[in-house]
Amino acid sequence: MKAVVLAGGRGERLRPITDTRPKPLVPVLARPVMDYILSLLAHHGYDKAYLTTHYLAEQIRSRYGSSAFGLSLAYSEEKEPLGTAGGVKLLEKELKDEEFFLVIAGDSICDFDLTRAAAFHREKGADVTIVLSSVKTPLEYGVVLADSLERIFAFSEKPDWSETFSDLVNTGTYLVSPRVLKEIPQGKKFDFAKDLFPDLLQRGFSLFGYKAEGYWCDIGKISTLYRCNYDMLSGKAKTYFPREGRKVLSSEGYHFISDGASVEEGAVLYQNNILSPRAKIAKNAQLSDSVIMEDAKIGEGAVVKGAIVCENATLSSQSVVLPGSVIGAGARLEKGACLPENARVAPREVIPATAGFSSQEIAFTEGGTFFGEEGLEEERVMELAARSAAFFKGKIGVVARAGDAAARRFAALFESGAVAAGGEVLSFGEGSGAMASFAAMQFACPCFFVESRCGKAYFFGFEKDSLPFLRETTISLSREGKKQEKEGFLWQVADLEEQYIEALSQEIGKKKTGAVSIRPSFHACLLEKAAIKSGVRAYHGTREDDVHLEVFEGGMKLFSRGVRLLDTERAKLFALLGQQESGKKQFYIPTKESPFLCRELEKRGAVLHRFSLSHTTKEENEARQEAGREARLFWDSAFLAAQVLNGLDLVHVDKIREKIRNVPVWFQTSLFYLPQEENRAGMIRTALSFENENVRILPGYFGIKILSEATKFEAALDQAFEIRGKLNEIEKGIGGK
Repeated sequence: MKAVVLAGGRGERLRPITDTRPKPLVPVLARPVMDYILSLLAHHGYDKAYLTTHYLAEQIRSRYGSSAFGLSLAYSEEKEPLGTAGGVKLLEKELKDEEFFLVIAGDSICDFDLTRAAAFHREKGADVTIVLSSVKTPLEYGVVLADSLERIFAFSEKPDWSETFSDLVNTGTYLVSPRVLKEIPQGKKFDFAKDLFPDLLQRGFSLFGYKAEGYWCDIGKISTLYRCNYDMLSGKAKTYFPREGRKVLSSEGYHFISDGASVEEGAVLYQNNILSPRAKIAKNAQLSDSVIMEDAKIGEGAVVKGAIVCENATLSSQSVVLPGSVIGAGARLEKGACLPENARVAPREVIPATAGFSSQEIAFTEGGTFFGEEGLEEERVMELAARSAAFFKGKIGVVARAGDAAARRFAALFESGAVAAGGEVLSFGEGSGAMASFAAMQFACPCFFVESRCGKAYFFGFEKDSLPFLRETTISLSREGKKQEKEGFLWQVADLEEQYIEALSQEIGKKKTGAVSIRPSFHACLLEKAAIKSGVRAYHGTREDDVHLEVFEGGMKLFSRGVRLLDTERAKLFALLGQQESGKKQFYIPTKESPFLCRELEKRGAVLHRFSLSHTTKEENEARQEAGREARLFWDSAFLAAQVLNGLDLVHVDKIREKIRNVPVWFQTSLFYLPQEENRAGMIRTALSFENENVRILPGYFGIKILSEATKFEAALDQAFEIRGKLNEIEKGIGGK
């Protein structure tokens, strides 16, 4: 049997470790990750493996040669990265006569029963079998949804909690029938999970998911590399080669000391240390929870806590390294140098005694950016600005929350940091998140909206299509890009508010007549100016007026003489039905929107295109590209209110009531369920099984939202409580509470 081992990755998130070695040669328990994979293949009867290589390919070839662990090895080096599927395409001639072949990642460790997986593939007659594993936190992986017959019908690549519908993830291990290779384009970058599998599903190929038992760990980032080392130290996975060292149990915990490593008398090893060949630990040094690679030297009296010290690095006497730090190959810490938590030292860098720095990843969540803890301190705002300038080659827009002095200060800090790093910045002044979204579309540039909470800055990013950043953008932005060589510029744009008001006015319609009272708020005041610009007599009033609007961030309400006629959800349907009456047939609807709303549109002949704010399928991505201006009413409450005004006869109040009476009435209510962290992914999968046409499950960063709909409020509430009760009972049964 033949296997293809994907071994060409750069391993950006493992830097500085991968600055000097390819990701498959990163050590776990003092052995390269690839050793575990090749020995597993040999154990399950594979006789030949093709290694697809690119980054530092010669190191891999030098390590393994033409055979290893009884496997015959051959190499396929990509001159340019072709993606996971594109690299396998190069081996089509070698694989075309096989019944099937195995594809496995060379940068993960598992002890799956590959023999049983092959039997499953044969039994199902599958074109592709994806080996799945159940994980507690699936955010870093590709989540897979399969039916009761194990047929796969949906993917979500690296979802956030709001898009997590299962705890079963793609392990990067596939059993593939050769005919599938014809569907991979020649010489083009193409990935299995992102490109090929969605295409195969759409074209009717049979994809099955095999849930494997056993251990699996993807060595994707520093934290998982730590975890994998300690898992292997504690014996959580089966291995198929003899250890080259000894496992030592002390009063503090386990250690692994490789053959050839030396520990001088007086050195103190606390729990969970791994010493690679020829590592040297001097007397009085103290180590805990650390990985020391080949030929590294820890000086007398040095203290290393929860760190990784790469090959040939030297920590001089009395130096201190705090948790989360990684010291690159050949780097040197001078006597007395102290590194704070999460420091990164580049290969061969010399750190004097006075130095200390930290570098963590920036991430985007439902609540904006965070850096370690939620919110950005001033120096982190500058780092976000520099990374943004390096990543976005054109202009970047910035809007600060209106009335938020601290936000304006943080925005100015971002602007100056981006300009200093060579970026071109459009400073739009103060506004709202909706205005930042509008600016991104209007000026065809990514735009950041900044607000402050408790003295920290929160940034929200919008793409050129006016929707929130795609995950690909945020993942790329979290890495350090190449600095721009050009000079930066700052452009003051003073008329964003005027342009936004003009856009609202166009939605209301020209030469409108009648009157509307509006409850004062930032969003309402902009709408008021737009209404006046359209010819409407708009003024500050109360709910007792003939027609009264309340517009707030995230929604709106319409009243007439004290009676509420529309809330946010019904207002959306009112506006969409108005567009449909005007002849519109194609609608772009976010996937989180009400099924009731969608059914009402479809009853009337509408064609719906669904898209998510962070697309998970090719179809959703294509819909998103067209959605921008079309779907603004779903996230811009002033825009929604403008469309409602467009559909109302503000002169004849009775006609308003009559028209709205034709809009179906339904009620929404929501409850939150907060599972224990270790049960979250599994409970999301359970909760999603309760979804029906009246109940939606919306996973999120803060828990599971149960959104219930019915034509009566009591019925909606009862449905939500029933499902929350079921979830509670299920989690009690697994010991979660």
